[in-house]
Amino acid sequence: MEFEFIRPHLLWLLIPWVIYSALQWSKKSNQESAQLIAPHLMKVVMGADGQKHQKQSNSWFGIVFFLLAIIAVAGPSIEKQEVPVFKTQAPRVLVLDMSYSMYSTDLAPNRLTQARFKTLDMLKLFKEGETGLVAYAGDAFTVSPLTTDVTTLENLIPSLRPEIMPSKGSNVYAGIEEAVSLLTGASATYGDIILVTDGLEQEDAEDVQKLLSDSPFKLSIYALGTAQGAPIKLPEGGFLKDQYGQIVVPKLFPTRLEKLARVRGGKFASYTADSSDIETFKPNLGANTSVLKRDRESAKWRVDAGIYLLIVLIPLALLLVRNHAVMLSALVVFAMLPQQKALANEWTQWFKNSDQNALQAYQNEAFDEAALADNPVLKGAALYKAGDYEAAVETLEQTSSVEGQYNLGNALARLGKLDDAISAYEKALSLDPEFTQAKDNKALVEALKDQQEQQDQQGQQDQQGQQDQQGQQDQQGQQDQQGQ
Repeated sequence: MEFEFIRPHLLWLLIPWVIYSALQWSKKSNQESAQLIAPHLMKVVMGADGQKHQKQSNSWFGIVFFLLAIIAVAGPSIEKQEVPVFKTQAPRVLVLDMSYSMYSTDLAPNRLTQARFKTLDMLKLFKEGETGLVAYAGDAFTVSPLTTDVTTLENLIPSLRPEIMPSKGSNVYAGIEEAVSLLTGASATYGDIILVTDGLEQEDAEDVQKLLSDSPFKLSIYALGTAQGAPIKLPEGGFLKDQYGQIVVPKLFPTRLEKLARVRGGKFASYTADSSDIETFKPNLGANTSVLKRDRESAKWRVDAGIYLLIVLIPLALLLVRNHAVMLSALVVFAMLPQQKALANEWTQWFKNSDQNALQAYQNEAFDEAALADNPVLKGAALYKAGDYEAAVETLEQTSSVEGQYNLGNALARLGKLDDAISAYEKALSLDPEFTQAKDNKALVEALKDQQEQQDQQGQQDQQGQQDQQGQQDQQGQQDQQGQ
């Protein structure tokens, strides 16, 4: 049990209270003399002073009243209360096809670009639960472990492309297997795997069906492409050709994909120009979901015990009701309680401190109002949710708690400051090595950093190759000119 005041700055009111008490004490001798005279003779012997004595008899009640009132508004607290947030657990893993066939141009500008757009739209549907991200080509790797931070996934998806994959190919089995591993590693008893692809072979479909036959996970499929197909336009120019020098034209076989999805109890949709295709994958929170208490989604707030002093203050106020000056002063003291933006009929807000009201606003997704919190962790989280990442960073840099550093890392990652974000996650983990979400987000940002470095390196190599090729052409031209 740890005692402290929630609003210690209001203890300055003790200064005028001490002065008032001292003045009353200085009159004690006069009051004691007055008490030797019978009450019915008071007015005759002491005249007007007798009336003052009757008023001063209430002054000691006033001293006690003001002392308790000051303590009450300062917010005495001896315990912390955890305010949990309950969320629906609906884990899912997105599996993105990064084979070169995604560069086919039957969808403008190509299948890959549309896959990115549609996946980003799909993420907006996932308001609850955790989402993971897997990419596959010749092999598969985890782009992001299961996380509730959808905004980080939104940053990762645009950077995915076939060139950064470790090996070429279209090993859909490896992608699904990686997704199953993610869900199993998170001890999920239910989950969805959403495959975003432009096709698979019949043999691969059978292998995937066997893989999922004994698992509790559903497989849904989103298909991109057309039955006519189109050539694969490579980023460096030209079209992809097979070993015989023929241009490759990949075609979509939706029936095969739909059959696989239906067998596994999942959903199926193919590309449409509007959003009707993506709406197919909107989570059904009424089925096969469970509700869990998420410790890291909650926070411990000081319980304001000042309200309990009203039990004593109200009877004292009744004794002092004839003294209008005291009652007016009491109203002034209580008016100094922190004001909240609330509806007029929410009278219970009067009994809450600013952080309690801000937490309630945060839970109601009123993030602008929640950003008025005094607690920097809550304020920073609200600013982050409101999209003001720079202000969130400025606020969270003042914190030293696990949650504060974790949220700081998220805000820095959103601003693209990956090194600083990793440093913030490391600070959070130094305070709590078992903070799983910090570990996951740190790994995710590190993966994004590696991808950016690979892209920069690839760009430099491409530029150098172009320069070398141009140099060779110039040199060859000079030699030809000399030969002539």
